[in-house]
Amino acid sequence: SSIPKDIPWDLLEFKVRWTAGGCMRKMKFSNGEPYETIEYFYKEKLVKLTDPLPSKPSDLEVHFFPSERIEVRITEIGSLPLPFDKSKEDLTPLPICEEKKP
Repeated sequence: SSIPKDIPWDLLEFKVRWTAGGCMRKMKFSNGEPYETIEYFYKEKLVKLTDPLPSKPSDLEVHFFPSERIEVRITEIGSLPLPFDKSKEDLTPLPICEEKKP
């Protein structure tokens, strides 16, 4: 996709969609054999650019912060990813999905 040239940079918006959680759904194969699958939940937010466009736009960066603050930047050179902090890894098992009632 390309960046529209006729829209000022501070009016450009991007729809950011991310996985916000999930649950384990108990299922059965056609032969009756049980299995579990993850049902993901998503969130979406419209986000404006935080900085003007560079002269040679190349990379789209999306930065996620606590409290669902999101920044979108278009850069000439992509940022290096931050090292993964294993102390913040959430190893909590996903809950079982509640059955949907009609």
